[in-house]
Amino acid sequence: MAAKFLFCLPLRLGVILFTLFQFVICGGAAGLVWYAYALLHKNPSDSDRDTWADLPKEIKIVWIVLGVVYSLASFVGLLGFLGAIFKKTGFVRTYLALLWCTFLLQLGSGIWSMVTYYRARGRSQDDCLKDSTDQNRLTYCAALEELKKIPQGYIIASSIVPIVIIAYALYVVHHYIKRLQKQQYEKEMAFKPKSGFATVKGKEETYPLTQPTTTYPYSDSGNAFGHKKTGSTAYAPVAQNRV
Repeated sequence: MAAKFLFCLPLRLGVILFTLFQFVICGGAAGLVWYAYALLHKNPSDSDRDTWADLPKEIKIVWIVLGVVYSLASFVGLLGFLGAIFKKTGFVRTYLALLWCTFLLQLGSGIWSMVTYYRARGRSQDDCLKDSTDQNRLTYCAALEELKKIPQGYIIASSIVPIVIIAYALYVVHHYIKRLQKQQYEKEMAFKPKSGFATVKGKEETYPLTQPTTTYPYSDSGNAFGHKKTGSTAYAPVAQNRV
């Protein structure tokens, strides 16, 4: 049974939906991440201070990694969408390769996000403040306290669900590429002439009349038209005439 999208839909439709959804959602997420990144570098209340510099190193790394991952995923979605629309095997292959990279990055960022969440969850507010009176530090520690209130199931789902979706997209795109290759091969073979000598099997109508392949009762020389039977040479007594 051939592979299908959602068990009954064409693979091409699945690739188009995946790539379009990935381009729109990841593009919007990347825009929000980089917009927040730009806002953190400019504090409206104090233009001489840089809010980004006050953030911990782990938060900075996670922020930048998320921005890069979402930007790359958006570009990959656009490339795959064009390849599925115009049936370009090269574009779809490139999309599959970049999708593997996105999957690995998503896997790594998901693990890193969960580790960062549980590390922040294990720290107390006193450990975060460290007797600091800086307003930015107080705001950051208050944000960590709010982060601890988020259910663990939500954090786990937000990290695992994208990985599962991308893994299924890999399955659909892989089988769609195989189908495109099969269609291209069949198209090439349909227009490719067969070259070389090929013997034609003989048929009865191609045989000459002097070389019949079957026996015919009236084809023997004794039954041929115009054949005269020879007289018998055996002795035959002649009856005497009666008086």
